[in-house]
Amino acid sequence: MRPGAHIAAAAIAAVSLTAGGCSSSEAAFCEELGQFAELDALQAALEAGDEDATYAQLNALDALAENAPEQIRGDLTEISDVMAEVVVVALQDPSDAATSEGEQERERVNQRLSRVVGHTTAVSDWTEENCGIRLN
Repeated sequence: MRPGAHIAAAAIAAVSLTAGGCSSSEAAFCEELGQFAELDALQAALEAGDEDATYAQLNALDALAENAPEQIRGDLTEISDVMAEVVVVALQDPSDAATSEGEQERERVNQRLSRVVGHTTAVSDWTEENCGIRLN
């Protein structure tokens, strides 16, 4: 596993989804969201060091955010953006990560990640009410 992949795996676990049944008028969105339950594919691609698969999963998460209902679109976009930053840091070359710039980038991402909790709560509340899906 690449350096930083453990951090990214923990970040993925922090925003992972637990799927339930969808019954709202946003059924298509709920179904798509359910496919991201626990973000397993993103985590597996990252742990395998498969950059193509990792970025494909990030692109799919970004598309999900773009298609999200207006009430949670901004929150889900922020989650997607933060996950992309986490992955970039995790995939950094170890020699780049050891520089002061690399350390500053990790610190900036960690700070942003700590603020994503409010966004995951908003998405979790909406999806639990409308889709039967709860963020962990």
